[in-house]
Order: sequence, then structure tokens, then C-alpha cells
Amino acid sequence: FSEPSIFLYGLECFEGKEIELNSEVRSLQAEGFNNHVLSVRIKGGVWVLCEHSDFRGRQWLVGSCEITNWQTYSGTQRVGSLYPIKQRRAYFRLWNAALGGFLAVPDHVEDMKAGRVVVSEPRAGGSSIWYYEDGLLKNQVAPTMSLQVIGPPSTGSKVVLWAESRLPRQTWSIKESGHICSQMFEERILDVKGGRGYDRDHAVLWELAKDRASQIWTIHVL
Repeated sequence: FSEPSIFLYGLECFEGKEIELNSEVRSLQAEGFNNHVLSVRIKGGVWVLCEHSDFRGRQWLVGSCEITNWQTYSGTQRVGSLYPIKQRRAYFRLWNAALGGFLAVPDHVEDMKAGRVVVSEPRAGGSSIWYYEDGLLKNQVAPTMSLQVIGPPSTGSKVVLWAESRLPRQTWSIKESGHICSQMFEERILDVKGGRGYDRDHAVLWELAKDRASQIWTIHVL
């Protein structure tokens, strides 16, 4: 799960003029971009790249990756148009095997200004059911709130549910590795505090660390 994000480059190995796009473009030339492309970096989403404008010609379906030589990959130096594949809403639970629990919130969290986000044992109800919408991680029991970091983005900062209207928008991506990465705060991911304190089960922001198994989440699609 990730927001669409693609970079096109005028030279091989991500050199030359860079174009960043987050939505469909029917004609790169008509939008004032150069359709001569020699390398491609896809940071989020799944994209369809088309040889000609208006989504005509040969097409390539490409997920998150880095293509250092587009001509070798595709047989052409041209991208005329492109668009991201829209992600269908899916409901899921986030299982933390290291702690033996699901990411969850209080049942009446929407009545609060901010809701605690914790890892807890499986239980009935929707408080551990999440979905991904426009880059936001949202819980089924609080559709007007989203997962957000409170305070400065330092190691151990609390992660809570807060009104999604709060700016700036805090978006996330879920990687195949099981890491849930902040898009706003680079190299920061979702973790659980741990330790022996009262808030040991609370979700926090942390640096990527190989020795912290609590940073790995498994998606259980419902």
C-alpha cells in the first residue's frame, strides 16, 4: 500500500532532468514535459507507462522499482503517457508477531481528540480493522481520523489517531518487508515502544533497526 509516485529522468542511472508525477498524464509533451526518458524510479503505487500519448501504443505495468536504463527495459526511449492503477479499498489487520498482538485503538476513539494506538490481543469489534485511503492509514471505528505522529519526529515519538484534517497530511506506505514507513519523516517507521513502562504497548516512531523485530508487521486482509 502506497501513494502513487514516479520519477522520470532524461539520462540513464537517474541523471539529467527529473520529472516527478503523482497522477495520470495523458500527454507528457502537452503538459510541457519531455517524453524522452532513459531511466525510471517508481517510489509508490503500480503504474502503466504507455509509448504514446492518450495511453496508446505499447504498455508496461511496473511496480515499485528502479530502472536504470529504460531503453534496455522497454526497447524505446519514449514515454508518451502514464497512469497509476487505482488501489481498491481493502480492510485488514496488522499483526505484530514479535509482541503477539494486533494494532488497535479504543472502541470509542472517534469521540476523543486523539486516540491511543496500541498492540493488543485479538478481540471482537472493529478497533483492530484498518484500511488505506489516499496515503492515510485509517481505522474502521474512526473514519474521520488517521494515523499520525505527535510532536517532533524523534525516536520514540508517540503515534496516535488524530483528525485527518490536521495539516500537514501524514501519509504512510506499507512495504513488502513488513515495515510501515512514514512518508513525511524519512527513515522513520512504525514500531512499538516496548520496555516495562505503562505505555510499553504504545505505537511509536522509530529508526529502522534490524534488532527490533517489533518493526515487522504482517497484513491479514479480511
